[in-house]
Amino acid sequence: MICEICGIREATIKFTQVVDKTKKELNLCKICAEEKGLTNPLVAFPKIIGGLILGIVGEWPEAMRRETLDLKCRQCELTWQEFQSGGLLGCSECYESFAEPLKNLLRKMHGSNKHIGNRPVSQRQPGTVEDIERLRKELARAIQNENYERAAKLRDRIRDIEANLSG
Repeated sequence: MICEICGIREATIKFTQVVDKTKKELNLCKICAEEKGLTNPLVAFPKIIGGLILGIVGEWPEAMRRETLDLKCRQCELTWQEFQSGGLLGCSECYESFAEPLKNLLRKMHGSNKHIGNRPVSQRQPGTVEDIERLRKELARAIQNENYERAAKLRDRIRDIEANLSG
């Protein structure tokens, strides 16, 4: 689709405006959108995350910060410092290359670097390995019967038990 303002470049942004219950859509190229003052609010998101990361890393002990100075992703060559300022990892290999500092960062941000399910501890019920096997069979039946609501509850229950069993 061609930009509805310049009529030259490809439209990459769809602008929708509703005035008095009337909806008006406009397809724009990036340049025309910027000239009209339309910017993507998510553009600033990586910088916000980068600022958060910098703040957390700034609280780390000096020795820990020094350890990350020379870290670089083996695949995309993103440095730890670039990640800190930009807030985005470059590729899937970055998770391996920055494994230790990411663990420390996640622990500081979330209180833990281990995902243990989506229910508060107070709502989790203990279970056994036998319970997991029984629930998996029920889950299979629920999926077979296309009872997806029940299947989702069974899936969550299995995850809770597995999280409790793994400690």
